[in-house]
Amino acid sequence: MIKTVKFLGFGVVLGGLMAAAVNADVGLSPQQISYFDLPGQALQSSLVEFAIQARVTVVADSRLIASYRSGPVVGPQPVGKALSGLLVNTPLAFRFDADTATFIIQQKPSLPDADPAEPVPVAKPAMPILDEVVVTSASYPFRYHTVTNTHLHGGMSYFDSSRFLNVVPRALVEDQQAKDIGDALKFVSGVTPGDGVTDSNDDVFIRGFQRHAIYIDGFRLSDSTGVKQLPANVERIDIIKGPSTLLYGQAEPGGVVNVVRKRPQDETFISAEVGGGSSGRRFASLDMNDQLPGPGDVDVRLILADDAQDEQADITDVHRQLIAGSLSWEFTPDTIIDMGYEYQRASQQWDRNFLIFNAYEDIFPGASLGASAKQARPDFTTDYTLFDAAITHYFSPDWRLRAKYVWHDEERLGIRTTSENLLTNGMFFKREELGNDFAVFVLGGQVAIPLVIYPQSPEWLFRLGKLRSIYDEQAFETENNVSLNLEGSFTTGGLTHHLTLGADWHQQDLYKQYTIEARDLFPNLVLPESEFVAILPQLAEVMFDPNQPLGELEYKELRLLYDDVGFYLHDSIELSEQWTANIGTRYNIITGDYTDITEWAFTELETYEHFSSQFGLVYKPVDNHSIYLNYSEAMRANYHLDEVGPQLADPELSDQVEVGVKSLLFNGRLLSTIGIYEINKRNIIDVQVIEGFRTLLQSHEQQVRGIDMDITWQVSNQFDLVGAFSLSDPQIMSGQNQGNQPALAAEQTASMFASYRWQNGLSLNGGYKYVSQRYAEDANAFWLGEYSTLDLGVSYTFTALGSDAKVQLSVNNALDERYYTAILGGLRMNESEGRTILGSLRVDI
Repeated sequence: MIKTVKFLGFGVVLGGLMAAAVNADVGLSPQQISYFDLPGQALQSSLVEFAIQARVTVVADSRLIASYRSGPVVGPQPVGKALSGLLVNTPLAFRFDADTATFIIQQKPSLPDADPAEPVPVAKPAMPILDEVVVTSASYPFRYHTVTNTHLHGGMSYFDSSRFLNVVPRALVEDQQAKDIGDALKFVSGVTPGDGVTDSNDDVFIRGFQRHAIYIDGFRLSDSTGVKQLPANVERIDIIKGPSTLLYGQAEPGGVVNVVRKRPQDETFISAEVGGGSSGRRFASLDMNDQLPGPGDVDVRLILADDAQDEQADITDVHRQLIAGSLSWEFTPDTIIDMGYEYQRASQQWDRNFLIFNAYEDIFPGASLGASAKQARPDFTTDYTLFDAAITHYFSPDWRLRAKYVWHDEERLGIRTTSENLLTNGMFFKREELGNDFAVFVLGGQVAIPLVIYPQSPEWLFRLGKLRSIYDEQAFETENNVSLNLEGSFTTGGLTHHLTLGADWHQQDLYKQYTIEARDLFPNLVLPESEFVAILPQLAEVMFDPNQPLGELEYKELRLLYDDVGFYLHDSIELSEQWTANIGTRYNIITGDYTDITEWAFTELETYEHFSSQFGLVYKPVDNHSIYLNYSEAMRANYHLDEVGPQLADPELSDQVEVGVKSLLFNGRLLSTIGIYEINKRNIIDVQVIEGFRTLLQSHEQQVRGIDMDITWQVSNQFDLVGAFSLSDPQIMSGQNQGNQPALAAEQTASMFASYRWQNGLSLNGGYKYVSQRYAEDANAFWLGEYSTLDLGVSYTFTALGSDAKVQLSVNNALDERYYTAILGGLRMNESEGRTILGSLRVDI
């Protein structure tokens, strides 16, 4: 939805969800409670953030507020009290105009007994008639950055946090015309794309480590999911760098990506968008929000989206559909109930028309994967359901209790070509059929050709065993999550504490069934080496004949069920006006069961009990600058859905030490964070085949030292810049690859995104991204080359038939550079799309 901000001749109207005072909610009261996260800063910046968080309209004379700074306001409290807290260090007060539900900032009169939490009772002055300029697009002047990070780090304001935090706002996602989460994170330091299980889910590397999961409103969505989060339902994306087990449970040490979805708003609107572009891309979305009549304040929102693309490098026929409904009910002034339901259906095909066996002279023309391995269904499809319900109760402006339940269910049908299939015991070959000496050739990740060897004199003998290929795959996954946390502030011994106390339970139940086609084409053919080599082309012609009848079908059924229970405590202590300490700990208990249903074998997995800790120290020489130091830890269970799962006793453990500086400059226009860190990860597993059996070994440790820098800068009211840079030294510290670089860890990334908007509604933007060379695997035998991309965009915003509208055109990878972003176990290289063009039209009613 397009918003407007009105810059008046002498002042500025700061609108949260309302475009101007005349559109404000006339039922608003200064006693209405909202949740705030506002550090001390330039008063103009603080009033902007206040208007957004309270969803109110504020009118202020820019000359009146220019030289003042706000006081900090954190936690739930009445809107009037919060605004008084912002003005506490100034000679200013506010007047609330009930007719337009507008807060007007003005000089404080001399009233010695006035209650600071109440509006100042002064006569309403006549409002002058002013010339005005309407700037259309953002809902507030600072387009790409915000200093609010409450949901990321235990209710703490940005400058009081000892962690490196990034926020990708909705405005940046829209200006990029991002089609998935990977696109939206392109301009964040230290983030590079991953494979995403054959590009079927959102996958990134952060600080050299692959993500463990994508979090949806704090819920840990399994990395085996078959869907990507569609930007049509994304409000913003929060990133916390480094290990984050304390609040998020199991995690990789690079960081956590939390997708914050759109929720109901206190207004009525309809927004529709349609678009299309190259490679057969077409999409449409509808976003509807309304307020329901009846007792209490009930807001509802419904989002529909359909996104399809004919070709996406080696993926074809991509189709994603979304239905997302949500409700927010103010049950009482102190109790809010939120509910949401989301359904996605995703489907795609992987191009299997590549050679897995080369041509041999004129005898054998070669064979493609598609012709060699039959599939029960051409598509990989996912039906995804996510339901959440939460209740938040405010005991007072300083304390709140929140309980939340999330249920996730998925059905996945079809083959994704994942590396987990490779040499899984009993799937591609059976040890008892092959004897002591054999070799297995796996082609395209889906076809296994076993070669049985009989060493003897004078010449070895060879025999081809049963050929096996993956014919079908089905997976059913259910996750349950219950969380309860208490947040509040209190003062004891002269020190103010901001406390978060919580518990959570996460359960994952994953069932997989593999259907294997087995063909014994040459059961009695045993030949000496010379004869075997001579007729190999003829054997290949028979093996890869697409007209061969369907062979014998075998089934492999596996189930993994685990429970993760955690208890955590986090405290932010204000030691003085300049010093803040953050301490926390988490206790985790993880239990799991692995069942080989085919073999009727049940195994109780190792139980993990682990304490993780976190410590941070923040020094603020002035309000808008802070120096931080943190130590944090992460843990991840080594559970796997096959026979190797019970082999390991220890989880993967990691820790980080980081020091950095945060600054807010130029009256809040420039926000920057620079962090220097060292991450160490232990008990990393490695998959090896020992005497024909797939075996997990805790083989090595990994270390990454580096520096990240992010800035967002509003150079003027029309010109915005987002810049990022990272430099790292990733190393494998032990094991057979000691001294090498970990797979897909980039030593350097750099990016910049710029947007310029004219007052006539025209806007131009451009983005540049550089990623250095990365090794494709831990052995460092070959690498993926460095690459740079240039994205360009133009948009025009206008009014037609009383509605706001926006046309937009983007050219991504404008220089048509071909590159690879990731590789999957030697099976697949994730190739770029090349130059793509996308156009869209959006109408807001």
